Amino acid sequence: MVPAELAVGKTLSIKTFASMMPRAEHPGVLVVVNRHTPAPDNTGTPTTTTPATTPPTTPAPPAYVPEWERTMTPADEARFAAWREDLAKMTSGRSTQGTPTVLPGHLTGRALTPDEQRRVDALNAPPPPPDDKAKAEAATRAQYEERLAALRKDPNYWSDKDPAAHKAIMAEQQRILAALATDDEREEVMQAPLGELRDRFGIEPKLPDALREKWDAETEGTVLGTLAVQGVTAEAARAIHGWYESVFAAHGGDVANIDPVTLESDFRAVAKRAGLAQDLIDALVEYEKQRLGLN
Repeated sequence: MVPAELAVGKTLSIKTFASMMPRAEHPGVLVVVNRHTPAPDNTGTPTTTTPATTPPTTPAPPAYVPEWERTMTPADEARFAAWREDLAKMTSGRSTQGTPTVLPGHLTGRALTPDEQRRVDALNAPPPPPDDKAKAEAATRAQYEERLAALRKDPNYWSDKDPAAHKAIMAEQQRILAALATDDEREEVMQAPLGELRDRFGIEPKLPDALREKWDAETEGTVLGTLAVQGVTAEAARAIHGWYESVFAAHGGDVANIDPVTLESDFRAVAKRAGLAQDLIDALVEYEKQRLGLN
């Protein structure tokens, strides 16, 4: 410990780091002076001690709260409810079948609004049972798929060593695939351009130029589209198209004076030889009667 008046240095609260100049009887040393009063300056006046500034404290980060324990705002609840409903619509309710649907309102313990309750009831409702029509369609599809599998196991499916058997299998497969098509696929075929339908069956029009202007292209498109969606083979479609052209050309494009009974009889004979199903033949005959006003 040294006298306070000999201490020269910067005051730091209680302790002062001081250096003493070398003297004859005192070598230079670095000492720590315990002080409770400020050290005098060169004039003998005690210096004013500036208290140390306490650095600002940084607030501690909030404690982590798992997302499932956080309190949700009404806006959060409405947003999540809307997401849940949209997901159910996109998946036709499959994501919610068999599991309870919980909206955010359940997590906060408050009562659901009427709109939220409606969504809960709708999402948790069991799927309606299939009706008789849906059951029948499912059974028919299963039978068609089973028959396709059987056809593809037949050796004549892969080989044309027996041309007649191979042709029959290919024709049946085409009819089955047509029957399995969706309504949208059938509509797409019916609305296809006439040129595309002709190419589908490999049909090349043979009418003379003088009769082409009288030819009803719209009716041709309807008939070819119907044959396509029914799975009629290209060979059969060409036979039907050729019959239409021959009758039209034989009467110079004017079929109004043809005996309708004879016309129907001839068509049925041609269609039967081409291998068209009886219900398809009847449908085409009915279509022509309505188009020509023969009913």
